[in-house]
Amino acid sequence: MNNNFNIKPLFPQLRFPEFKDPWQKKQLSEVGTVVSGLTYKPSDVVDDGILVLRSSNIRKAKLSFKDNVYVNPKTVSFNAVMESDILICVRNGSKRLIGKNALVDKNAEGSAFGAFMSVFRSESNKFIFQLFNSDTYKKQVHRNLGATINSINGSDLKKFTFGFPSKDEQEKIASFLASVDNWIENLEKQKNSLEEYKKGIMQKIFSQEIRFKDKNGCEYPEWKKIKLRKLSKVITKGTTPTSLGFSYLKEGVNFIKAENINQYSEISISETMKVSSECNQALSRSSLEENDILFSIAGTLGRTAIVKKKDLPANTNQALAVIRLNSTVDVFFIEKFLNSQMIEKYILQMLSVGAQPNLSLKQVGNIEVNLPSIKEQMQIASFLFSIENLVESKSKQITKAKEWKKGLLQQMFV
Repeated sequence: MNNNFNIKPLFPQLRFPEFKDPWQKKQLSEVGTVVSGLTYKPSDVVDDGILVLRSSNIRKAKLSFKDNVYVNPKTVSFNAVMESDILICVRNGSKRLIGKNALVDKNAEGSAFGAFMSVFRSESNKFIFQLFNSDTYKKQVHRNLGATINSINGSDLKKFTFGFPSKDEQEKIASFLASVDNWIENLEKQKNSLEEYKKGIMQKIFSQEIRFKDKNGCEYPEWKKIKLRKLSKVITKGTTPTSLGFSYLKEGVNFIKAENINQYSEISISETMKVSSECNQALSRSSLEENDILFSIAGTLGRTAIVKKKDLPANTNQALAVIRLNSTVDVFFIEKFLNSQMIEKYILQMLSVGAQPNLSLKQVGNIEVNLPSIKEQMQIASFLFSIENLVESKSKQITKAKEWKKGLLQQMFV
């Protein structure tokens, strides 16, 4: 071991009180081994054989089995993974995926892993797996990326250096951080359950399998089918500023694109491009107003958002249709309807007869809305918003929990 690592005693900012001894810096080669994956040919792939773990089998630092490849064990030789191995992506076409990793559980034991992957094996892997979530690990991955290809080789990986405490302290830290991971995972499951509930209840509401009643318990009138264009004052779209000779700016009027709309149908103004007031005036035909509905008609189809006062002034480009409703309908109901599975089916139907993966304004205007009375519209919108608020609240909890975990990693490791 290189004694230069231990010139200065190492102490983490945050630790369990029963531990006092300094940590020691060590290279991964001192605590474990790196195992390489197998190379296989297309002819080795079979429908039922040995699972080959690849980059796509790692999702959010956990193993995922939604995209599997199997090989014939009679035609390939391989190193099988063991429980508590750390599977690492060491080569990929996307630089950001290099270094992503997951702890192998009992269910995956005995599987193979591909040539673009490596396994790190040691008796301290539950602790090291947490190290591999730290900024210290990410910085070392970045420093060792190849100059011409996105990869880190085994010899470089072995030289990755971290602070290590005693075995007992490693186990205590690993157990504590694993409990934090479980807490975050449970929050994510709760959020997913709420999202599934929302999806299912929307299907039942807009198919009228479920109906609301008024405050007296009386039924509302029957729904009517009506084209979206007949409910709208305007259905238009914007223009790319560069086509008119304008440039994007760091400050100015918000210029909203489809990618600025998040999963909660909220516009992330902090991420929008900016244009000058002169550009916004030149694009006045598509200048946005409060309560306009944005509906993506190119790229990822069907994203929706309601323009709020805080978003203005703003404009948009040709990838978003601007739907400005008349006063006979509730904007929140229509926005939810445009998020429903009925619209997903309509989009798929339109794409099946067209060559381009986009929608025209005419097709948007021809969307057939199942329209209840205005009072039932408002009741439905209010109910769905209450579910969305629960989902968003859970999402914020997850974000805070992950930030707390990140802070723990910075303070508990050296």
